[in-house]
Amino acid sequence: PEGRDGEPVGGSTAPQLKARSTRKSIRTMKPLFLCRHADAASRSRHATDHARPLTERGRSDAQQMGRFLTATAQQPNHVIASTATRAQQTLDEARAGGGWEQHAQDEDALYEASAHDVLTVIHAAPDAADRLLLVGHNPTFTDVTTRLIGGGNLRMATGTIARVDLPIDEWGSAAFKRGQLRWLLGPKHLPR
Repeated sequence: PEGRDGEPVGGSTAPQLKARSTRKSIRTMKPLFLCRHADAASRSRHATDHARPLTERGRSDAQQMGRFLTATAQQPNHVIASTATRAQQTLDEARAGGGWEQHAQDEDALYEASAHDVLTVIHAAPDAADRLLLVGHNPTFTDVTTRLIGGGNLRMATGTIARVDLPIDEWGSAAFKRGQLRWLLGPKHLPR
């Protein structure tokens, strides 16, 4: 403390240190969920690949994965899905199984996408989304997951979801080789 003349009070001549803020920017971990669509009908039975629907097993598996995310308090608060029928139905069944009601964004760019296309979709996600779920296709989703975590030998069967935690505050900062794989689970890994 200082007196009226700026001299230390109490007779001390020691220099007065001003407190300096040492507050650092705290980076959060944003969970990204990459879901490969559930089991779909064969290509030979449908006019286009884009129109292939889920099988009954695929519907059941997607509901099971939705229940898992809700039961473990990991349900997404923002969803972006490929426009392919099987991806849309995977999302619908997961929402029904998990009891989610939030709106989903349909994204043409997730169908026949490259890993960089998917990263561009992630970058455009709203920063208010704390838990982002993408629903799409292989081999792209296995490739994206592997690149996000910096390598590995992953396999995403139909209906599999990978959770990758990214040390970012905004989705626009997502980058390959920066994520941590928290888990990779398919319907076969969960109790019926």
